[in-house]
Amino acid sequence: MCFSLLEVTVLAVITPLMACVFCFVFMAVQRKTSWSQRSMLISHLLVMGLIPIWGCVGFFTDAVGLHSKMEFW
Repeated sequence: MCFSLLEVTVLAVITPLMACVFCFVFMAVQRKTSWSQRSMLISHLLVMGLIPIWGCVGFFTDAVGLHSKMEFW
């Protein structure tokens, strides 16, 4: 996608911060829904599996998938 050095640096900073934030979000969701740790792990893995699939779909189709920097962010 031809990211500039600044965009790669911002991505390197945002990624661990968002991982930390969403760790607490998933804990709050678990408390609110009273799901087991296994259910939370499975739901988290499903969400994390859909993200790269969305990016790969963009390689094979023009209609859907990851095509622009805006979609990436």
